Amino acid sequence: MSMNVVVPEVSDGVTAGTVISIAVSVGDFVEEDQTLLELETDKAVVAIPSPQAGKIEKILVAEGDTADVGAVIVVLDARGQTSTTAAAQLLVFSRMLWRPRMFQMRTQRAQSRKMPRS
Repeated sequence: MSMNVVVPEVSDGVTAGTVISIAVSVGDFVEEDQTLLELETDKAVVAIPSPQAGKIEKILVAEGDTADVGAVIVVLDARGQTSTTAAAQLLVFSRMLWRPRMFQMRTQRAQSRKMPRS
């Protein structure tokens, strides 16, 4: 699912800012709250964080551009994070299946080594 990241209202009376640096590239995977870019307003320099984890699909501004409050600056694909999470869950699940099998094999080996009592 694609998500538009917009310039938030950073302070009362601020209607736009100048992009001074872009911290990500198209195709990068980002975490929630990771800085995407920095805007300079007439009051301060503000880091714009990612609202959620995902993959950067498009960057719609360049350094030096002026971005108005509410303007779309980045398109984020939130599915990228979902597939990574699903892969991690599959890995954990496969380990859960593997461990009992290893225990069973060790138990069988130990039982086969036991000497019969006379």
